[in-house]
Amino acid sequence: MRIFYLSFLLSLMVVSAQAGERILDRSTLLDMVSQKVLILRLFGIKLKIMEDGRIEGKAMGRDIVGDWEWQDGFFCRSMFWGERDIGYNCQEVSIKNKKIKFTSDRGLGASAQFLIKPNADLK
Repeated sequence: MRIFYLSFLLSLMVVSAQAGERILDRSTLLDMVSQKVLILRLFGIKLKIMEDGRIEGKAMGRDIVGDWEWQDGFFCRSMFWGERDIGYNCQEVSIKNKKIKFTSDRGLGASAQFLIKPNADLK
């Protein structure tokens, strides 16, 4: 059941959050997340968005891997949690204080808000 729930969370990434400043380009996103870890503590999710287009992370003891690109003002990614395919989705990205929010379906879907931690470990 935990696997189903986390898979569902990673695909929808639901959270209530106040609006922040929208990130409109790849370089601004990388300025915010390069060399940092994105953390969603409630579900034990830790992610790194790499400059070379890779995504690495961990959630509930399983690896998260994927690829991303910046396309028409959106963060578009495909991702796996362990062997489970989370799928491809383009997401609106916004930032407020030390938190970054990804909203699925080009800003029309569910969202997840991560704490940005410098020099944090994925373990």
